[in-house]
Amino acid sequence: MLLTHPDVSDAAVLGLDDDTWGEVVAAVVVSSSSEDLTLQALQDFCGGSLPPYSVPRRLKLMEELPRNQVCLVGCFRCHKSPFFHSSF
Repeated sequence: MLLTHPDVSDAAVLGLDDDTWGEVVAAVVVSSSSEDLTLQALQDFCGGSLPPYSVPRRLKLMEELPRNQVCLVGCFRCHKSPFFHSSF
């Protein structure tokens, strides 16, 4: 869904621990435009097509996603990043 947004060139979605919900949806996005994407803009874009529990609650903008040798996003490396253990 995120990849259909005109300002998104690459994206990954993962679950982050949350004290209230157990886990929340987080989006890691590479922007294709010079303007910074906002969480609200992505939520508005996804809100019409996804159920509320699937809409990202947190957003991280990156220049590129960490990928392994077979081009899969290295979520394990994302989870080990200090960024994912602090606030988005």
